[in-house]
Amino acid sequence: MPRAPRLKTKPTLPISKSKPRITRNSLKSVQAESSDEDDDGIPSEPSPKRSASAQSNRPRTRSDPPRGGFQELPARKRQRRFMEIQADVPERQQSTEDVNDQEEQEQEPGTDDEDEESAPNRPDFFKILNQAILPDIDRPQPNTEVVEETQEHGHGQEDIEANEAEQQLQTEQAEMEKAQVELGPSTFEVELSQPNRQRSRRKQSKKTPYGEVRHQAPRGGSPELGSDMPHQREPSPNREPHTSTAPENPPRNDCDGSDEGEPESEPEPEPEPEPEPEPEPEPEKSSLDPAEESFFVDPPQEMDEYITTDISNECILTLVSKMKFGGWAGDRNWEGEFTAKEGESKSTWLKHHEKFLQPKKCKDLFKHLSYLRTLCREMPEAPDLEAQFEYIRRKSSTFRKSIKTIESLVSHVCKNINDQIQLVTEKAPHDLNWGQNAVETLHKKIIPMLVLVLKEGFLNGGAVTVHNGKATTSEFTSSTLQLPLRIIGWLQRLYNMVIGYVQVDPPRPASDSKANVQKVNSAMNQQKQLGEYLLNMDRVLRQAIDRLAYIAMAPQREKLAAEEAAARALAFQNAQVQKQQKERESQAQQMQLFLESIQRMNKPEAPPRQPSSREEDLSGQRERQRQDWQAQQKERKEQIQQMQQRKSEAQDRQMQLFIGSIQRMSKPETTERQLSASDEYFEKYGGWYKWEDERLLNMIRRVEKPDVQALVPLVPGRRVREVAQRVKDLRERMRIKYETTGIAPPLWCYQPK
Repeated sequence: MPRAPRLKTKPTLPISKSKPRITRNSLKSVQAESSDEDDDGIPSEPSPKRSASAQSNRPRTRSDPPRGGFQELPARKRQRRFMEIQADVPERQQSTEDVNDQEEQEQEPGTDDEDEESAPNRPDFFKILNQAILPDIDRPQPNTEVVEETQEHGHGQEDIEANEAEQQLQTEQAEMEKAQVELGPSTFEVELSQPNRQRSRRKQSKKTPYGEVRHQAPRGGSPELGSDMPHQREPSPNREPHTSTAPENPPRNDCDGSDEGEPESEPEPEPEPEPEPEPEPEPEKSSLDPAEESFFVDPPQEMDEYITTDISNECILTLVSKMKFGGWAGDRNWEGEFTAKEGESKSTWLKHHEKFLQPKKCKDLFKHLSYLRTLCREMPEAPDLEAQFEYIRRKSSTFRKSIKTIESLVSHVCKNINDQIQLVTEKAPHDLNWGQNAVETLHKKIIPMLVLVLKEGFLNGGAVTVHNGKATTSEFTSSTLQLPLRIIGWLQRLYNMVIGYVQVDPPRPASDSKANVQKVNSAMNQQKQLGEYLLNMDRVLRQAIDRLAYIAMAPQREKLAAEEAAARALAFQNAQVQKQQKERESQAQQMQLFLESIQRMNKPEAPPRQPSSREEDLSGQRERQRQDWQAQQKERKEQIQQMQQRKSEAQDRQMQLFIGSIQRMSKPETTERQLSASDEYFEKYGGWYKWEDERLLNMIRRVEKPDVQALVPLVPGRRVREVAQRVKDLRERMRIKYETTGIAPPLWCYQPK
């Protein structure tokens, strides 16, 4: 059987065993293993034995060159080996571009691997070679993956080896220069001219993470020199552990401008952060609107701008009477106990109440409420509004500070009691005495004191008394209403805390006797009833605020109404003018038609002839009749034109009077108000004109109880308060006048009740 012809195969090139081929897969395997040993798993030919003088006590690292004869390699092989050794960095830090460059270099066809001989035996050969060829780089890149234990004792041996290899370096330098001329510029030199992106170190924050203790232990040698490992830092509980594929000891950054191999100085440790203070309890949301959160608004500067409203004192009297029952102060003379007696010091008075002021915050709240009550008591009462606002302006900062402190204390107490309610509801361990003492302090001392402060606020608006079984009213402005609104908000918040705690932890009677049980139940019922009165009080105060806002907008409403009336009058005037214009045009057209018809009648139809004597008489008669008729028509036309002119003038005059009245209503400062100061009546009767008094007298004579609001339009430019006072003065003046003349004054001279 004939043999098949042998296929000619291309002879394979011998693969160098001194350095394995670097591929993408080999790099991935090295990155996965993260080993600091020499190319585990890659077979390599054992290096030949060296003399004892040439061997180094330093253990071999990955940066050491392969041991073999460098001078026996071809020129291109030596150049390639030189580039591989010098550019060798930890494979785990190589970028994708470097790996691709290495694969492209390995895929180039050539005779690089024709020789299997190894590099020179001396391990420091390439180190000395680099110092001679590359003067800009003082030393090769240190191996950052291997921690050498004998580095401190190996410097002397390396210096000896460097001297011995100096002669061999001179002989090899000529061949290296020749190889560079053949191959062109070194690839390694080109790489050095580019920015080293793969060695850029990640910038890490120097600030110690929150919650992590910064140890100020002394740092050892730099890990780049292999003398010591960095101190391990415990991971911060507030951060996730940082994972990275970079080596544990990062290489030195060549771009820092330092030519020496000194270890990079670590930033000085920052001092330990001071422990943050515990956050203060967040104040509860106030029951007031944002517009009502201001403590005291600045009062108006002019007396004429004061706007007041009346509020019945029935609500505050009801609250004061409820405090005497059980569940609150529980004493008929409780107002006297909450007021210091004459000659009694403040500290002595406070000692009487310390029994029910157990929590410190409640005690502080009681003191500040007592001080606020004193401030309100010293305020002048209405109707002396000028003195009242002067006091508010003088004590404005004191009021703000006091109210701000009370607001903070109320929020703190409410938050703590609310926490106690949650603990009791969840049946968690808690301090029973604290919650019970706080609630007892609220309903026995704090809430009654708040009611007294509210009463003082109503006293500023007038007398809080009862006449004939009816409660009187107090006069308030927008400024003096702010404090009662604030106090009602505090009362509602504290009352809700008391009711909430009593529901989850009701009070227990001292004994099981029927009297004690009824006493406790009666106190709880009295506490529940107070909520309705507080809501009613809050509603009354808010209605007063709305009334003040409505009264304050009265000038704007009047101005808007005057503008609308003026617009309607102007539209009516324009319509009348257009109507009259159309009528004039129609009359002129009719007159023109009439004249044309007359002309056609007077035009001769036939040529004139010699009339007879009789005809002359007749023609003369007709001519006279025609002239008479024309004269009559002309006179009649003139009369019609005069009548139309007078009618038009009368309409224009009426329209001017109407517009003038509208302007006087829209503009308070009318011509009548601008009379000279020499008017005797104006000077005699205190700035009131005679026509104003006559209008007011006519109205009060005809109407039994005229409304002051209805009298204001009769005297434009006058305010409600001025008109009311003028009506009183006119009644009194007319009554005195009648009595002086001996005539019994009529009923309209007396002020109606």
